[in-house]
Amino acid sequence: MSLMPTFADMRILACYAVVAAGLALIGRALPGRVDMPDRGLIAGWGIVSIVFTAGGVLGIPFFALAAAFFLGVGGALIRVARIGRPIDRLAIAVLFCLVPFLVVAATKQPSQTDEFMHWLPNAAYLFDNHAFPAIDRPPSASFFPAFPYNLPFITYLVSALAGGLAEQALVLFNVTLCGVLALLSAEAIRKLTASGVAMIRRPVVTAAVFLLLVTLLNPTFVPKIVLTNYADFATGICLALAAYLLVDLMHRIEAGADVRATALYLGLVMAALVNTKEANIVLTGLLAIGAITVAVLSGRLTVVRLLRFLPIWLGPAIGLYAVWRWYVAVQMGGRGENKLHAITDWQIDALPEILFNIAIVFTKKSGYTVLCVIALALALVGLVKRKRDGLTRLAQIFAVVFLGYLLFLIFTYVALFVGDTGRNIQSFWRYQTQLGPLALIIAAVFLSDKLLALWHRFDDRITATVSGAVVTLVLAAPVAFAPKLRFDLEPPKPELAEIGRNLAQLLPSDAVITLVTPFAVDEEMQVHFRAWAPGRTIHMKPHEPPEPFTDAADESFVFLYCAPVDVQERIGLALPADAAVLLRRESEAWKLVEYWPRRAKATDGADSAACGTQS
Repeated sequence: MSLMPTFADMRILACYAVVAAGLALIGRALPGRVDMPDRGLIAGWGIVSIVFTAGGVLGIPFFALAAAFFLGVGGALIRVARIGRPIDRLAIAVLFCLVPFLVVAATKQPSQTDEFMHWLPNAAYLFDNHAFPAIDRPPSASFFPAFPYNLPFITYLVSALAGGLAEQALVLFNVTLCGVLALLSAEAIRKLTASGVAMIRRPVVTAAVFLLLVTLLNPTFVPKIVLTNYADFATGICLALAAYLLVDLMHRIEAGADVRATALYLGLVMAALVNTKEANIVLTGLLAIGAITVAVLSGRLTVVRLLRFLPIWLGPAIGLYAVWRWYVAVQMGGRGENKLHAITDWQIDALPEILFNIAIVFTKKSGYTVLCVIALALALVGLVKRKRDGLTRLAQIFAVVFLGYLLFLIFTYVALFVGDTGRNIQSFWRYQTQLGPLALIIAAVFLSDKLLALWHRFDDRITATVSGAVVTLVLAAPVAFAPKLRFDLEPPKPELAEIGRNLAQLLPSDAVITLVTPFAVDEEMQVHFRAWAPGRTIHMKPHEPPEPFTDAADESFVFLYCAPVDVQERIGLALPADAAVLLRRESEAWKLVEYWPRRAKATDGADSAACGTQS
């Protein structure tokens, strides 16, 4: 693996660009809505999610649905050309500024636990079988094959063009969503502030400023979340866009405008949101509750008309979720997803510890906490003073979502993630980043008038110099920070990825193999995913000297990342020093099948602890 993009990387990037442009064109072809903050990308994704989920449930092969998608893109292109949209200078500028980031992202390889546990295996299953998993179909390598497939659909479409599994597709999509968040932030400031109308004069500078805001200046921009196949960043963008559109819908209702196009646009965004992650039905419901609450505070006309159009703006999401839940229950036997524990097993006694750990997270993540405090304060002030402006409504929707989601997460740590996982509030920060984009937009709108007034006090030469510096920073930062962004190159991840690919070639299709490594789950899952093939069973076992073979003795193959002397003595086989090895059991003896000299040391203490006795 290298920091420099290869021809294969650029080919994947080109295929992704075609799919992303196709999604945007489909979204832009919707009737009646010219000003789309996402430029149609998420709306188009919502349409694809509905069609592909319904088609997959009905048994239509995904290659046929992919063909229909590309035909639909052609039709959307013709329609958009006939409509004659004006040139979107800001969107073009954002794309221009994103090019270096996209090129760096195209070189990124998967490296995080959940990527190998379910996100990539789910996408790989679609690509290999052109169908959803089912009881009567080949088994899936995924730990959670029943998770929703809205994001794997994008990977599938890019893979269909590329002719192989496009592992970087969702990394590229997340980078593109940074551009969507920049455009949405600019749109919110333009429409919800007094001075925002005159803001967008130099598109490249404006694009650079907002991309800087949503990346380097964003306390919830975490590369190990964004530059992965994880669904958290996409969830956050959909949530922020849906909240903004709900406020816009209420404003249009009160202005007496035709709101059907806006309601449909919002409905597609909600459909994209609801089946991006298993728990997103909670966020979707909280958005609806927040919007209805704000509408009630606004008066009878607003709430009555908002509810009248509810089947349009919420119906697609509820319908999509219901169809998928039926499929999981009937065709997948209700397996392959997280399950609540019995009430008797709920760890209610752990509540004080859970709440304390949550408080610690908010203390450590002070930037995010400040954003939340700003939004919650605006919501409270607006409630007391009965304010009905757009910023207040956005903040009040955030308040409902924030408080409701916090209660939901606390519930999961009591009833779902029982044990140390719940007590230690595993992934709580990652889940909170889903609310980050909305909180960031609210804070940006709140501070924009003051910051713009301060900006205009400076001499033109100073502002020109600063503007040039910002553009240069945004263009250069992805390249300058590439070693940090490419955390997939941290040892021993690249080495294990290569070993996993070799194992896929060496092992018979019906092999049973035990992985024995001294590392965290990330690295074990890396080998697991790379080596997996239909019909193969892989058991992962932690390396716990001095008896790492205790549970592996009856397996046909064993992979050892390093073999201490005591292991060699036990199996009666001298192994290459400081090497990863593949062993096969024949009768009562072990045979060396292949070995890989270790090129790099792991960065954790487990490596030296487990391999330090190696001669």
